Amino acid sequence: MIRRGAAPIQAACATIMTMNQQTTSALANARQNVEADACDQRVMPAFRTRLFEPQHSVVGAVLLLPGYTSPTDQFADLAQILADRGYYAYIPRAPRHGVVDGPLRIAPTAPELQAYARSGADIVMRLCPGSSGAIGLSGGAVLAAWLTAQSDIQLNRLLLLNPFLEPARRLVPKWRLHLLLAIYGTQRWLPDRPDPTHEARTFAGLASYLLLARSIPDNSYLYILTPH
Repeated sequence: MIRRGAAPIQAACATIMTMNQQTTSALANARQNVEADACDQRVMPAFRTRLFEPQHSVVGAVLLLPGYTSPTDQFADLAQILADRGYYAYIPRAPRHGVVDGPLRIAPTAPELQAYARSGADIVMRLCPGSSGAIGLSGGAVLAAWLTAQSDIQLNRLLLLNPFLEPARRLVPKWRLHLLLAIYGTQRWLPDRPDPTHEARTFAGLASYLLLARSIPDNSYLYILTPH
């Protein structure tokens, strides 16, 4: 015989157990990714996946996405500040970044960037269900904004720092931007070419971020930037 009120208590306990299991699983996944990069001699230290863990009570989890060609060290100081304030701070290495014997110029594809962003979001959402967010810089901000447009991604907070939504028109006129996306975007009709303004970027790599930027609805992330 079940006492009156026992069912809601049992349901609440089951929910708490599920959340704890999600957190444990996500923490194991994040630590595995950190260890994999640390043990891989091909991965440069500055680019390794990082996880900063709070030492006391946990208040949330944050995904930090560096800019195109940037190391994870870019967010190390901020991640430590967040951890000191009770947040898990997870900085995954971007695809094709920081590999010693890889090409000098980095050219991730749009699907690779999507999978990378989704994987990171999945981990932080499970680290602290209902209290997770993302911070992105430049190309990483594009990925963070793109995540908010996905119906299965539930992030509660978003901070976009200097998002690379498109190049400055004084550098790349509109007609040239359309040409860049057509030639070096999804089809990649021509062999990739280096970006003359940066030693590690390519036209195809830039096009991958810009394609994702163009796929973001204008109002997709406004609701998450509005205080509740």
